[in-house]
Amino acid sequence: MPPSFVEFEYEVRVTTEETEHRVELVHTNLRKYGTVFNTLAASCDVHGRMVIVKPADHG
Repeated sequence: MPPSFVEFEYEVRVTTEETEHRVELVHTNLRKYGTVFNTLAASCDVHGRMVIVKPADHG
């Protein structure tokens, strides 16, 4: 039997000043329309999260 994915877990870290709500909208769109996400989801369980990282204060 050839190797295959059974489960794919991810964490995407996004450096942004956007609100949690807007970042979650991006995550929703990636899950709904993302080619890589949908290709993996067709063959295994895909789950994960997006984490907001606030930009460093350079002032």
